[in-house]
Amino acid sequence: MYPNPTAGIINIETSEKIERVEVCDVMGKLLFTSTRLVRSTNLDLSNYKRGIYFLKMFMKNGEVHSRKAIKE
Repeated sequence: MYPNPTAGIINIETSEKIERVEVCDVMGKLLFTSTRLVRSTNLDLSNYKRGIYFLKMFMKNGEVHSRKAIKE
């Protein structure tokens, strides 16, 4: 996941296919979900305020990965 911190666009690359990515704010509120079956994608956070966001990536193989993103 890069760049982090970001001004807006976050790129995600994985070796496994991503089924879904959920983006939440620091309070745990779900902001949006991206549902694409891909190995690389990008998310646009440019319309959101500066702060910390959490990305939860649901992989095709059943794994779930969580990452923290900082929006400048």
